[in-house]
Amino acid sequence: GERLGYHRIYVSGLLLFVAMSVGCAFAPGLESLAAFRFLQGLGAAAIMAVNGAQMRFVWPTALLGRGIAYNAVVISCTAAAGPGIAGFLLTLAPWPWLFLINVPVGLAAFLLVAAFGPRTPSETSSFDYRSAVLNAVVFGALFLAASEVVHGGVSFWLGGCLLTGLAAGTALVVRTRLSPRPMIPFDLWRIKRMR
Repeated sequence: GERLGYHRIYVSGLLLFVAMSVGCAFAPGLESLAAFRFLQGLGAAAIMAVNGAQMRFVWPTALLGRGIAYNAVVISCTAAAGPGIAGFLLTLAPWPWLFLINVPVGLAAFLLVAAFGPRTPSETSSFDYRSAVLNAVVFGALFLAASEVVHGGVSFWLGGCLLTGLAAGTALVVRTRLSPRPMIPFDLWRIKRMR
């Protein structure tokens, strides 16, 4: 988002999500459905990755915490309502409509973002690959540790995953605090409502 502009990433992710929703609805088999779902997930990841960053350009600094809270409420409510809506939809229509319903909603969101979304220029031409790798190691190791707790219990593998995650997390925090363009925005914690 910082390299290409948050708006461009958001809109690209939204269009990819909508296009892959159509692909999912008309997938000829399970393998193609899985491939379309994977690509749909990449679109959703692009949207979610820059959503919070765009909030900084929409809300005044003093109200940023409120804006992020509103956003979290909307995301939580839609996530909670999703299974019920999907179940209701399946009583009315076949399963492809679980994906086709994304098309008009996604296109409406696209029109709103195109008309009113903040246009953010690129802020840097560089990318912090080391922080990105540390971030991936932190989450990968901690998710593997959580999976091990659920499926296997206490083991050397669990200990290794936890130690790897904690070491990478510590390195990431240190690196972030020393960076002029940090991956983790610790500066947001200076805002009272964000704390």
